[in-house]
Amino acid sequence: MKFYVSFFVFIVSLSIVFALPFDDSRLPSRFAVPVLRSDISLISSSYLSCTALVQDTENWQTISYNATTGMKVGSFTHCYDIDGNDFLNRHTVYSYDTALSDPTFRTYAYSFPFDAQCHELTDYCKGSMFLYEAVCDSEQAYYLAPVHCGTAVGYGSVCSEGACTASVLCDDSDSTVDEYQFVSGITTVYHNDGSVKDGPLMDSCSGKNKLTEYACAGNKLYNQTITCPFGCDNGACFSEPQCVTPDELVSYPSNDQGTIFLVEDTLLCPGEIYVLPEGVSFAAHHLRLDCQNAVITGDGLYGISVVNFHDTEIAHCEVTGYTTGFNVRNNKGTFIHYALSHENSNRGLLAVDTSYLHITDSSFIANDGHGIDVILSDFARIEDNYLHSNGQSGLHFLQSSYAFIAENSFALNNEGLFLGTSSSNAVSSNMFDSHTGHGLSLYSSSDNIFEDNTFLSGVSSGIYLDSSSGNIFSDNIITQNSLGISLLDGINNLFVSNHVCVNDQDVALSDASYSTNSFLDTACSFVDPVWYTAPLCTSPC
Repeated sequence: MKFYVSFFVFIVSLSIVFALPFDDSRLPSRFAVPVLRSDISLISSSYLSCTALVQDTENWQTISYNATTGMKVGSFTHCYDIDGNDFLNRHTVYSYDTALSDPTFRTYAYSFPFDAQCHELTDYCKGSMFLYEAVCDSEQAYYLAPVHCGTAVGYGSVCSEGACTASVLCDDSDSTVDEYQFVSGITTVYHNDGSVKDGPLMDSCSGKNKLTEYACAGNKLYNQTITCPFGCDNGACFSEPQCVTPDELVSYPSNDQGTIFLVEDTLLCPGEIYVLPEGVSFAAHHLRLDCQNAVITGDGLYGISVVNFHDTEIAHCEVTGYTTGFNVRNNKGTFIHYALSHENSNRGLLAVDTSYLHITDSSFIANDGHGIDVILSDFARIEDNYLHSNGQSGLHFLQSSYAFIAENSFALNNEGLFLGTSSSNAVSSNMFDSHTGHGLSLYSSSDNIFEDNTFLSGVSSGIYLDSSSGNIFSDNIITQNSLGISLLDGINNLFVSNHVCVNDQDVALSDASYSTNSFLDTACSFVDPVWYTAPLCTSPC
């Protein structure tokens, strides 16, 4: 009888304990507030959310497995905290408890729970200062931990809608711009009461190419240094190259003679005229000068010089008034394109001891000497250029080999193309028109190939060879010249499938030249009877 009375008293006492209201003043030191699974006032069950998480086996413990019986057995409770004590955002903790003794679930580490076995617990505010943060403990139990926002987050933080507000606010005026480095911004950190904590700090430039960019990482201020490829000004990188004005360029370093040195890639301003008595000179490897069709003019020796520097580029430059427009010496890999060199007192361009010279899409017009003068320079490519009205040769090529000369227009020069002591060059698809001298002149040059060229309206010869051997001429048109082909003292030259017609004289050969050179499949109309009368032509025009 005493046993039954004692048990009754214990049950009544336990009921009274769990009926007592919760008292915040009695919180333990870790501020943990255990939540009973029957306390539905704090727990809102969500069966779909719970079962979705249950099936993600990476989130849960594995049920024990009996290898002998092939059964998964045991019971456990697991707690899943998605935010990991993130006080600034509201989140939900999920818990799942189950018992399992079912041999059929052999491929899964879970069983589908009953609705009552799934629980969720969401962060909430109690008053304006306390956040009750849903968390998991080391035993996989879930509970509410009270957090004082001002202490945990910082001065000025309050609890609102299940989360602490930030104690400060960081504002970056260019944060919404994708390419923020091109916009000058101001960054400021504020307290919640609106007072300024840090700043305002403005993006700033250091030197010509460094940007100090201030920004926000959450509500924290930080800065980074950015290298600006096209320069930095007023707290922002330039998004494209900036041109150098005439006044700026004349302030660049120069030598005693006044030649301006370029030490970095340079862009001139379109439409401007740069009066530079001694021109400009490259002073480093791997540089690019783009004039953007601006004019460089002066009366000194050279307009633009590249001497002893490799891998350089000159584009869209107009040069006039100098002794020589472009001066290129002792280089490897100089690229000149979309250039104009005109009315210089000697050459449009001089290249000496320069390998891999590329000249394309450029014009050399009305220079008193040669349009282009290439000396001791191998592996050149000279393509798609206009060489017109120059006082001497359009292209003067001396002691240079392995060049490719194609698609150029030679007109109204004293001589179109002169090759002297040069070998193994290819000359293709050029137009030679209306020269006062020869269209093409070879002196002491050998093993060159000339194909698909047109030699038209020359006052002298379309093609003139002197002491030149082993050259091949194929599929050329030679017409309306005083002399079509004039050949002196050369041997083993081969003429194949050329059209030599309507010249005052189509072919003029010396006795020795006739016997040591070959004409095959050549159409022509007349062979000079004074030089030799034998029929060289295989078909009439």
